Amino acid sequence: MVFGWFQKKSPEKTLQSIDPICKMLVNENTSMKSEHAGKAYYFCSEACKQQFDKNPAQFKN
Repeated sequence: MVFGWFQKKSPEKTLQSIDPICKMLVNENTSMKSEHAGKAYYFCSEACKQQFDKNPAQFKN
């Protein structure tokens, strides 16, 4: 019999991206997101997201 506290949990995979405005590494699961031209962009803050949303074509990768 296996008890819950003995079961080994696998770590949740963290997907990370770079904020196109400030170049900070951000967690895709918890950060803000905008989409442009079929691509998702992730942001560390609302300020970075707003700056991107004003002119997303400026920040092409």
